[in-house]
Amino acid sequence: MPRRDDHLPETLGIHYRVVSRIGLGGMGVVYKAVDARLNRAVAIKVIHDTRLSDAGDRLRTEALALASIDHPYICKVYEVFEDRGDVYLVMEFVEGETLASILRRGKPPLGQIVEIASEIVEGLAEAHSRGFVHRDVKPSNVMITKSGHVKLLDFGLAREDVAATPTEHTRTSPSERSAYAGTPQYMAPEQAAGNPVTARADLFSVGVIIFECLTGRLPFAGSSPYDYVRHLLADDPRPLDRLAPEAPADLVRLVQRCLEKVPADRPATAFEILEELRKISGSLSAPGFAFNSAGAERSKRRWQLVAAASALAAITFVAWFVVRNRVPEQPLRQSRPVVTWPSEEKDSRLSPDGRWLSFLSTRSGSPQLFVQPIDGTEPRHITLSTGVPITHLWSPDGKEIAALIMQGQAAVLQIVPAFFGGAARLSVPLETLPSQARLLRWLDDTVFIEISDRTGVSLFKIDLARSVAENVSASWRLQGELRYVDVHPDGRRVVTSVQARDENLWTGTLDGSSWKLISRDPFFARYPMWNPASDTLVYQSNRGGQIDLWEMDLESGRSWSLTSSQTEEIPTAVSADGQTIVFTQLAEEARLWLWNVDNGTSRPITADALSDLAPSVSADGRFVAFQRTQPSPSRGYQILDSRLLIADMSLSGLIQDPRTIADGFAGMLSPDGAAIAFLQRGTAPGLTKLQVRNLKTDETTQVSTSIRLPILANRPMPEWAERPATWSREGDEVYFVEQSEGARQSIRSFRIGSREARAALVTGEPGEWFRDLHVSATGEQLVYLSYRAGEGQTGAFALRQRSLTSHSDRVWIRLEGSIQSVFGHGWLRDGSFVLTRSTLTHDDTSSTVEIIIATPDGRALTTATITNGFPGTSRLDGARGRLTITRVENGVHNIYGVPIAGGDPVRISDNIMQGVTYAGALAVGANHLLSASDERRLDIWLIEARPVTTDASARRRP
Repeated sequence: MPRRDDHLPETLGIHYRVVSRIGLGGMGVVYKAVDARLNRAVAIKVIHDTRLSDAGDRLRTEALALASIDHPYICKVYEVFEDRGDVYLVMEFVEGETLASILRRGKPPLGQIVEIASEIVEGLAEAHSRGFVHRDVKPSNVMITKSGHVKLLDFGLAREDVAATPTEHTRTSPSERSAYAGTPQYMAPEQAAGNPVTARADLFSVGVIIFECLTGRLPFAGSSPYDYVRHLLADDPRPLDRLAPEAPADLVRLVQRCLEKVPADRPATAFEILEELRKISGSLSAPGFAFNSAGAERSKRRWQLVAAASALAAITFVAWFVVRNRVPEQPLRQSRPVVTWPSEEKDSRLSPDGRWLSFLSTRSGSPQLFVQPIDGTEPRHITLSTGVPITHLWSPDGKEIAALIMQGQAAVLQIVPAFFGGAARLSVPLETLPSQARLLRWLDDTVFIEISDRTGVSLFKIDLARSVAENVSASWRLQGELRYVDVHPDGRRVVTSVQARDENLWTGTLDGSSWKLISRDPFFARYPMWNPASDTLVYQSNRGGQIDLWEMDLESGRSWSLTSSQTEEIPTAVSADGQTIVFTQLAEEARLWLWNVDNGTSRPITADALSDLAPSVSADGRFVAFQRTQPSPSRGYQILDSRLLIADMSLSGLIQDPRTIADGFAGMLSPDGAAIAFLQRGTAPGLTKLQVRNLKTDETTQVSTSIRLPILANRPMPEWAERPATWSREGDEVYFVEQSEGARQSIRSFRIGSREARAALVTGEPGEWFRDLHVSATGEQLVYLSYRAGEGQTGAFALRQRSLTSHSDRVWIRLEGSIQSVFGHGWLRDGSFVLTRSTLTHDDTSSTVEIIIATPDGRALTTATITNGFPGTSRLDGARGRLTITRVENGVHNIYGVPIAGGDPVRISDNIMQGVTYAGALAVGANHLLSASDERRLDIWLIEARPVTTDASARRRP
């Protein structure tokens, strides 16, 4: 391996092929490389500074922690590894130009300065909220991407400085706790003095950057770094109002506050600065605002000339490409966040005049409806009747709002006054109880609604004059599963996403005729939404390798991207003039945590940039198998787009170097950890393939291609709520439920070393479901749940017991409930069996859950009742005689242990933040629990169109 710049290496590590060198500094080299495993470009920084004796440990610890931050304005850290004394930091490769390079050409326009500062501060706010301080915020660490957005580089890691002069380098203390790491010209006074720093040091650096952008100068004098620090500690900053007279007074005051020498005199948080910058941005775009400086106009013209010159070399290529592909001219679009509360915000809508934004938020613990001006000022709460609002819609005249409200086991569509709410003018009950629903469009006296229940997705129209609901999609004839629908503003056409072999878009008429396939590629297309102004479609797709928003011209069939981020975007509304698109940004980070229930300590044991879910543990607690999400989703469902990994789980540290098993999900380790059963996507809708892998020989056998997709619990986070299979006590045989011909289900088994599964042990009747299989501790009994649908939402459950020696089968106990309300969890030492049944769903989507014991003599005893629990997270901790479950109190989720014999729940986790939740917790050994934790954010963003300029070089082409 070369030690500096002797020659270009061909590879770095095992998985990375070097493409080019993109940077050189005092402590190492930066390369652009290709990750051969994931086929993505990455940036690799090779650190070999002899002054950093502890670089490996320090960088690994910090980078693993920072890898948990997934924010569009922060460069992602993927991996840290070492080789022969060099430290390698693998990061997201960002194409663009540093702010330092931009500033060398002159001052940006005022509006762009505020926009860049806002994105820098928003990225810092996210990091500060997680306890990280950057310590080296400077223009060379701010990348402006090709789409015009900010990426903060080298976050939390001191690196060489290339911003001021080639000889000035970032100074790094060998102590991890030292505050003296940064660049003198952008340091806070306390940092320059070598004192401990807080997040407010970063806010000082932000003030310096804004000052430099506005004036082209630094706020303090100094002919050398030492001289600059001397003036920094002793002098007041230069007068910004005189150096930048065109700057708004509010912005001048904000920068002055950021540059206060005493940290306590600066703004308290980055969020406070962000709010001020948003207000300033709003005033800049308000009618009547104008620059009052000739210098500002000259700067603006200079930037326009630079932009034109930079694009000149590409004009020829762009011209022939556009002419050849005939893509319609598109306005410049830029996205911005409007609601980023710590709670979940979703179902956002625009008023017909485009002036108001409405959305649902869990800010107060349970979903509530809010309305605010589109410019983002303080929202106002809309009063609705008792119940849980799940979706809403504006009336055509903007005077009313339709809200679908869940009231216990009933769903009601109510019409209330916009802006204030109150008593409903009209209430229309729905006969179908939806598991999910989206109000799509309100045309005259008709409201269209997409309803999802256990039979699939349907499009209903509700006649408000007659209070009647009709399933208009019942007569549609499409090959595949209907997924997402939208109705055109003309009320005659529809667009829908259909899942067959691939998930594609179709258009047709409302009556189900004239269907036309409009997307024909291997990528999924979902959440289609009409743009009424241009008759294009906005939709979600993974065609760019990640889940982003795209827009399609129906006439040409061409698509172009609207967003590009590592988060998932879901479109929710398009304004009538097509100038504004509203979408929900979904960010999820899941990793595995281990709790010591004796001393109350906990720690994460995985920290990959991707999400880790659904763990399974061997009986001795030594081995753990889990799912890790794919970086390039093929189906767009986190829990299905996964790889299965297995690792030797040390109870004293992180999981190191997990071994990849296969692409798959719902892994189930055998008790001895020598084999794993798992599922893979099948070819028929709703069915999966069961694979069994012998981990000693690495031989994989496809056991069945007809396994029903297990029940998936979406609340509080995606996880498998049922057991489609179980292992024998010895771990040499797996029992599973197979979907047989004629829609019958059967229970079969497969023995390790065999070539195929055995004949059915049990075969059900048509319409009978089997699930939640469990083998007794003696290995002689197999217990399973049988379900038959009844009238309405309630069906009949039978807990059945089959002898694996005599092959007799009997009903143990009988229960009633809906298909997803009753679950079987396992055996107790006295031969009893534990079940749970949810009886009542609350406003916050939690439930009242009963613990039911099936006694050996055939009785069903309710021994405990859990309030505000999530039934899909229930797990049996047989050694301690309790059930673990995720509960919510005051909007905050935690894991609780509930004694099976009765007693008060005991909180195990110590979370205090909204947006953090937990999957089911597995017992590991005598005193540990293992669970996936999830930090989930649902924010609301806008994509706003800007007028297309006459300068062709400044136009954005799809």
